[in-house]
Amino acid sequence: MDRTMSTQRPIVSVILATRNRRAVLEHTLNRLDDCGLDRAELETIVVDNDSTDWTPAAIVDRINRLICLPRNCGSTARAYGADVARGRFLVFLDDDAHPSPGTLERMIGRFESQPGLGAAGFQVHRSGSREDDTALPGVFARCGAGLRAEAYSKSGGLDRTFFMQGEECDLCFRLAMAGWDLEIFDDLHVEHQQTTERRPVDQHLYNSSRNHLRVLARYLPSPFAAICRVDCIQRLG
Repeated sequence: MDRTMSTQRPIVSVILATRNRRAVLEHTLNRLDDCGLDRAELETIVVDNDSTDWTPAAIVDRINRLICLPRNCGSTARAYGADVARGRFLVFLDDDAHPSPGTLERMIGRFESQPGLGAAGFQVHRSGSREDDTALPGVFARCGAGLRAEAYSKSGGLDRTFFMQGEECDLCFRLAMAGWDLEIFDDLHVEHQQTTERRPVDQHLYNSSRNHLRVLARYLPSPFAAICRVDCIQRLG
């Protein structure tokens, strides 16, 4: 469903995937209203993973485009939003994460001043000011990352077979192999809420283990892949 009100091309397309977390998503959308960009500059796209809590009806009038999937496609459902995004830059967010005021404006400045920049990673903060870390240095966290739309498209976009966990690592490798720069910036910040609606731990660990091992097998030469496999298995237990 398309609620785009202007023919002007937005600068930034913010893309979120969600499932059965209506209250969490509504809070995030409230915070996006304070991100600092004008409505004409910002496009908000929500991909709903077959929610049963009436999420689509609650948010449809608040966003530019709503995509309702017939099944749960996990966090890689954002690929469906990226397929229709009109912005020159994409921002991937978790449904419980929002950029701090001014972050998107600074992100635009980074991309415009660095033509070879394909991805701009955000500093991710949880409640209590603790920062999220990614598994590999220079790899952005999926709950807060900016992408040049051209770079995303030319690198092949998100691999939807990952479902969730590790898809951002896979995308980073492909962006780098395509010649794009990736950088995490100290002045770009995203706030990641501590929500009560948790995903099953066993599913999280299964997907994280499987997908990170897939990434290692895809991109690292044998000796390095073997070392990283041991580290990955120890870390995920």
